[in-house]
Amino acid sequence: MRCVLIDAEKAIYPVAWMCRMLGVPRSSFYAWRHQADTATATRRRLLAQRVAQVFADSRGTYGCRRVAAELNRRGDPASVGLVADLMRELGLRACQPRSYEEPAPVKAAGSSRASVAGTSGGLKPAIIWPANRCLHASRKLNCAN
Repeated sequence: MRCVLIDAEKAIYPVAWMCRMLGVPRSSFYAWRHQADTATATRRRLLAQRVAQVFADSRGTYGCRRVAAELNRRGDPASVGLVADLMRELGLRACQPRSYEEPAPVKAAGSSRASVAGTSGGLKPAIIWPANRCLHASRKLNCAN
């Protein structure tokens, strides 16, 4: 951690002075700086690029489980936990689609739970067509049957 700080601040402060202040031998700092990446670090960096590619191909809809499954299908073995960590480090977050809601039915004006002639406890039809009912001059309801 101290070597990371020295590396970040070397443009502002002399390396020798920071090593002396932080108690790090200069040879240790330079050895840390020139060390090769481990196989794990190299694999994580490569896998992070592939995770970003799969995520972009899915237009931002795949979560860590689907990205891991896609990577495994492509021949890049990766666990869901590793993919979740990489996505978190990269700042990738899947957009969650909204659940589909059935639109509410449109009710006709004045419709309620009323009995229809000849049924017990049925619903009143939502649409009443003019051909179904005839009003005579006596203002009584007659069916066209």
